[in-house]
Amino acid sequence: MSVKPASANHPRMFYGWLVVAGAFTVTFVGFGCVCFAFDASGSYTLPIQASIAANVIAAAIIALSAERMTKYAQTDEPRRSA
Repeated sequence: MSVKPASANHPRMFYGWLVVAGAFTVTFVGFGCVCFAFDASGSYTLPIQASIAANVIAAAIIALSAERMTKYAQTDEPRRSA
C-alpha cells in the first residue's frame, strides 16, 4: 500500500500563466504610457510645448540683450546720445 502526498490530489500550477499575466501587464501599462506621452489629440502635450517655447524665446531675448549690454560695457568710450 502506497501513501500519496497531500499535494498529489491537486495539480501543480503551471507557471507559464504567470509569465503570460506578467507580459500582458507590462504590455498594457507600456502601451498606456506611450499613448499618454505621445498624445494624438494634443490635450496634454501642446500646453507643455507652448510653455517650453515661450521659455526658450524669453531666454533667447535675454541672451541677446545681455550680449549687447556687455559690448557696451566693454568699450572705454562713453556712448553718444543722438
